[in-house]
Amino acid sequence: MKKVCLIILIFTIISCSKELVFYKDSVEAHNYLSVGNNSHLLEDKSYVELEGIFNMDFENVYLEHPSERIWLEFDFFNKLKNSEGKKLDGKMLKEFNGKKIKIKGKLSFGNTGHLSAYKMKLTEIVFLKTMYPDGAEMK
Repeated sequence: MKKVCLIILIFTIISCSKELVFYKDSVEAHNYLSVGNNSHLLEDKSYVELEGIFNMDFENVYLEHPSERIWLEFDFFNKLKNSEGKKLDGKMLKEFNGKKIKIKGKLSFGNTGHLSAYKMKLTEIVFLKTMYPDGAEMK
């Protein structure tokens, strides 16, 4: 019984640490400002790299950044893809739910999202990657 529990535990750890990375092949040359936890660096119409917790629920897709919730606006007509060529869709986005991610895109201020409940949105998303809870990148 102990061996079975150990095998299940090992399998769970391995499957939970699976790295998910999606990106666009052709990306315009922008300097993406890595904001980290420094919300004071956020500027309207800037291209940023953010880290936070990805959330997806009924009619809401957003990033929990340390001091703000940021609406995420994915362009499903020009999808991100992974190294295997799989394209990111709404069903695949569910795999990111509740996970710490790194994401790149264009930040805009103004009421947006479901019922205009968000003060910021990220559009022109070109990169999405899962991270370990402590913020370290998965290898």
